[in-house]
Order: sequence, then C-alpha cells, then structure tokens
Amino acid sequence: SATKTIADESILIKDTKALQVGDAGDGSFFHNGTNTFLSNSTGNLIFEQLADDSDIIFKTDNGSGGVNNYLVIDGGAHAIDLLEDTRLKATRKLFFDGGGNSYVHEESADNVMFFIGGRNMLRLHEGNGEVVVNDPGLDTNLRVEGDSDSNLLFTDAGNDRVGIGTNSPSKKLE
Repeated sequence: SATKTIADESILIKDTKALQVGDAGDGSFFHNGTNTFLSNSTGNLIFEQLADDSDIIFKTDNGSGGVNNYLVIDGGAHAIDLLEDTRLKATRKLFFDGGGNSYVHEESADNVMFFIGGRNMLRLHEGNGEVVVNDPGLDTNLRVEGDSDSNLLFTDAGNDRVGIGTNSPSKKLE
C-alpha cells in the first residue's frame, strides 16, 4: 500500500538545497538565496488545476508596494485574462488562427502589419505617416461603408479603379 509522510509543521529547506521529485530527481524546487526555481529535466512541466471552475493566477509586485494579478487562466470562463499591459518583443508575431496565416506583426519600429490568410492586408506606418491598404500590390479590394451605402467608397485593386456608390466601377474614377 502507498505511504505518505505527513508534516504538521512548516518544512524549511536551506538555500541551494532542492526539494527533488522523481526517481532521478527530475523535478525540483529550490531557492539559491536570490531567486526561486521550479525546474523539470524530462518530459513536460504541467500546471493542472482540478478544482471545478477554479483558476490559475499569476501575481507579482505592482511596483507600489502591493501585489496585482497579472495573468489569470480562468477555468470557469474558459479564458485567459491578461490584466496588465502586455508587451510583444519587436518583430515577433501575434497569431490569431492557431497557425501561421493570420497575425499582427511589427516589421520595424512603429511599422505594424496585419496579415490575413498569409496576405499583408493593412500596414500602419508612423514613420511615413501612412495607412496603407494592399501594400504588396495584390488584388485586394477596399470597401468603405456609409450609414446607408455599403459601397460609399470602393477600390477595385485588380482593375485599378475607384467607385463611389458602386462596387463595380467601369473607369478609373466612377
């Protein structure tokens, strides 16, 4: 039968001494006098919350003497809540479709591109003072809707035409 060691008092493990688990000590928890580490040297490191509708909450100092929630994995809402400003390192991509086709990407400082289906659909470029639709010159149309006109302004990229009040302009500007 399984046995357990039950402690009814705190256990103090001195700095640089680890609490190890696994036959080879593959998982460990230790403090080096400055930082605390949870490490794993084989397989995956899995955080699992088994209490119904409960959360996993990451908290840290807020810079003002208090502690804030920064990340909440909300089991009841099936959501991840980012509760503070979130930074994405320059030139990294934020993917939306679980793959590689739809994402936002900061190509360079203050130059943000929106890719949908692998196509650059929109670029916001502060340095040039531009909002660019269809930057790579693909056959990507642009439609601006009004209150009652769904084709208030329409650009037909494949034919290099602009329509006002029409989605099928027959000349350069109609």
